[in-house]
Amino acid sequence: NKRQEVLLSGESLINDASGVVSFQFAVAALTTGTFSMLDAATTFFVSFFGGIAIGLICAAVSKVLASDF
Repeated sequence: NKRQEVLLSGESLINDASGVVSFQFAVAALTTGTFSMLDAATTFFVSFFGGIAIGLICAAVSKVLASDF
């Protein structure tokens, strides 16, 4: 069903963003010996919403290019 496919895709995007941020902070905590939950949350939200913004921009550009042909 299409709805389930969309939900699973969205869930996958959240997992990808959280995995990248978690890895970055694990490496930073190991190398510096410090960890900030505020920095981790900020980085997660910037990555998450930045990814959405880039996706929307790419979709808009693709739509414009496809309509020209």
